[in-house]
Amino acid sequence: MPEDNPLKLPSENNSGNKDSESKILKFKDGHWLDWQTCDEENYYPRLLLGGRDHSLITDEMVKVHFEAIKKYWDDLYELVDNGNASVIKKTHPGIDLDGGFDRVSEAYSKLNTKNGRDEYDKELYKNRISKGKSELRSSLESKVKEKSLSAESESQLYLEKNIIQYLNQEEITEFVEEYLGEYGIKRASFINHPIDPAAHKTIHPPPNYRIYITIFFAAIFFIVVLLSVINLNHKSTSSETNNSSSQPNPPNKIWDSIAIEQSKFKSEQEKLQLEKTKAEAEKAKFEAEVAKIQAQRAAVKPLIVRIPSNDQSLALKREIPGYLQEGVDYYNNQEYKLCIEKMKEVLKRDKGNRIAMKYMQDAQKNLDRIYDEFQNPEILNIK
Repeated sequence: MPEDNPLKLPSENNSGNKDSESKILKFKDGHWLDWQTCDEENYYPRLLLGGRDHSLITDEMVKVHFEAIKKYWDDLYELVDNGNASVIKKTHPGIDLDGGFDRVSEAYSKLNTKNGRDEYDKELYKNRISKGKSELRSSLESKVKEKSLSAESESQLYLEKNIIQYLNQEEITEFVEEYLGEYGIKRASFINHPIDPAAHKTIHPPPNYRIYITIFFAAIFFIVVLLSVINLNHKSTSSETNNSSSQPNPPNKIWDSIAIEQSKFKSEQEKLQLEKTKAEAEKAKFEAEVAKIQAQRAAVKPLIVRIPSNDQSLALKREIPGYLQEGVDYYNNQEYKLCIEKMKEVLKRDKGNRIAMKYMQDAQKNLDRIYDEFQNPEILNIK
C-alpha cells in the first residue's frame, strides 16, 4: 500500500503490539476488504473476533481491534468532510456512513469487559436454544401422528438444516425427550407401524388340517374294527346255517352293508383329501401374504443416524477452533482459496457453523472480485 494512503494504519513496529492494527485490517486498493463485518448481527464479527474461542478473548484484544476499526472510520469521515462521500460509496457499496460506526461502538461497549462478554455469551446461547427449540417443535408437530412418533421420523430430525444450524445432536435428543414427555407421545417401532397402510391388515391363519388327518385315521380304524365285527358275525351265521340246513344261504344283506360302508369310506376319504387340499392352498396364500408384507417392510428401511461417541465428538469439536483460526488467518492474508479449504474442514465437523459459512462466502466473493479486476484493470483508488 502506498505510503501516502490516508487510510494506512500504524505499522506493527510502531504499535508495539503483537496483535497489531496492521494485522487486523487488510487493505487493497486503498480500502479495507472486510468493512462489511460492521453490519454483522453478532457482536464478535463486528470487531473481527469471530471464530475465536470466547474464553481466550481478553479486554486488551477487544480494545486493539476496536481502535483499529475506529481509525479506519475516522479516516473515512475525514474524506467525507473533504467532499469525497461519492468516492467512498463507490468503493464501499451499501455502506451506512451515518450508523455504521455506531454498530461497532455498540459491540465494543458490550464486549470490552469479561463480565460483558460472559453476559453476551449467555444471550447468544439463549437465543440459539430458543430458535432451535422452535424449529424442532414445529418439525415434531408435523411428524407426530396419533400420539405416536415413528423411528424414521425421529431420525430425520438430526438431518434437518433448520434444526442443526442451532442445536447439536445432544441438545436435539434432550429436547425430543422433553417434548414427548410433555405431551405424552410414545415412540412407535418401525415393525409395528409399516409405511404402507394397505399392508397393515388382519390376516386370518389357515385352518389346522392336522385335525382332519387325525379324523381320517380314526375313521379308518373304526372301519377296520367294523369289518372285523361283521366278518365274525358272518362266520357265526354261516356256521349256524350249515348246522340247520344243507342249503346255502349267501349273506347278501351283509355284503350290501359292507359295500355301503366302503362307499361311505371312499366318500369320506375324498372329502378329507379335498379339505387337505384347501388347507394347503390357504397355507400357501397365508405365506404369500406374509412374504409380501416382509418385502414391503424391507423396502422402507429406517433411517439410521450414526451419532459419534462422546470421545469422537469431543475430538472433532476440539479441532474446529484451530481450523477456524487458520481459515481467518488465510482470509486476512488474502489467501482465499486456502481459507475456503479450512472452512470446509470446519463444516465437516459442524455443518451449521455460521462463521465458517460467512468466511467461505466472503472468500469466494473476493476471488470473484479479483478475477473481475484482473479482467478490468481500471480500479478506483481512494487518494
